[in-house]
Amino acid sequence: MAVLPQRRSRDEVAAPPAAQLAAGGAAHASSAAARPAGHGRSTPVNAATAEGRSDAELAAYLGYFGADSIVADAEHIRRELTGGAPWTTLGQSFGGFVTAACLSAAPEGLAGCLVTGGLPGLTAGAAEMYDRLYPRVAVRNAAYYRRYPEDVARVREIADHLGAKEVRLPDGDRLTIARLRFLGKAFGGGDGFEQVHGLIEDAWHGDELGDPFRYAVMAATGLIGHPLFALQESIYGRPGAATGWAAEQALA
Repeated sequence: MAVLPQRRSRDEVAAPPAAQLAAGGAAHASSAAARPAGHGRSTPVNAATAEGRSDAELAAYLGYFGADSIVADAEHIRRELTGGAPWTTLGQSFGGFVTAACLSAAPEGLAGCLVTGGLPGLTAGAAEMYDRLYPRVAVRNAAYYRRYPEDVARVREIADHLGAKEVRLPDGDRLTIARLRFLGKAFGGGDGFEQVHGLIEDAWHGDELGDPFRYAVMAATGLIGHPLFALQESIYGRPGAATGWAAEQALA
């Protein structure tokens, strides 16, 4: 999130400034960053903060990083910066979900809301979302292989190698076929095809997957700086209805 003060005339300087809350994406140079809890430098969830906690303790700890906590924090920031005046929110990606949560839990703090991406459905759950998403993923995969048809055989060769042999990444994690597929998350970016093609093209060192390839895959798929990204399916949950690992079921 980033807090963006609005321009005001000299006559308005004495009044508490209205503000915009921009959630998601990079902050503008004139803004003050305010990351939601669990993101960036705002009590990040990582291996260090999870160390020593049992599964039950970790699950309870993650409960502090839900939408209710994010809204409460945003409301505290708003009151401190505006003196209680409402502000306008700008939501991008996950910020769209934060905006929807603010509308539901604290509408009195909002003068208006803008959403450029990431708007949750009113009734659709995780399973329906993935049913609609996966055909689009297939379209992007097909577009990649049309641009780089030689990578069809290359990717198959790497997958066969991973299926037949245990390959370890530099941090000790096993490189599985599923993790190899995770490289495709880059296809949502402007140069994602080129990023993946560069890795696939130079993957081998003799009969083994080379160190540069394994280091690059570890960095691209490790989620070291943002492990909550791996739990994003939960944002499509509904009261009283668990998402039930809908992404995995859609792939089955």
